[in-house]
Amino acid sequence: MGEAMGDGYDLLLGRRTYEIFAAYWPTMDDEIGRTFNAINKYVAAGPDTPMTWAHSHRLEGDVVEAVRALKATDGRDLLIQGSSELVQTLLAEGLIDELATLTFPIMLGRGKRLFDGSASPRSWALEKSVQSATGVVVNRYRLAGDVETGSFAEQEPGPAELARRDRWAREDRG
Repeated sequence: MGEAMGDGYDLLLGRRTYEIFAAYWPTMDDEIGRTFNAINKYVAAGPDTPMTWAHSHRLEGDVVEAVRALKATDGRDLLIQGSSELVQTLLAEGLIDELATLTFPIMLGRGKRLFDGSASPRSWALEKSVQSATGVVVNRYRLAGDVETGSFAEQEPGPAELARRDRWAREDRG
């Protein structure tokens, strides 16, 4: 898990994830807990959300502009945990440079969609893929730029394609 998260980061969290983390991590004295408690937490939340966890900072104003301003500094990388609505917003604005996905070998039924359709098309390059002993697959992708489009269609259909088209046309008439 530590490798999937990387190192040298601050957290960027949505309100719900922040409240869950702020209720749990301050009392944890393990590697992740010590790290989370020592780093900055930038939170997309309104004034009703108390910033009680050490080193927590509310993002003021428009969240997209606030994140854009954070990314423009010489500060540390920003790591988002959970926070699916925030992730969707930032993907739509092109503000996420790297994705780490963890795929667990279980089926839970319906759930939240990571990609809600609002993100602009972008190309991602697989940087690393690791499978744990329990079958969890961790993939790390880096933003690779615009989507290069192409086509699988031949310029001229081959004999098999022409025969298929003819057969289907006869079936449709039949």
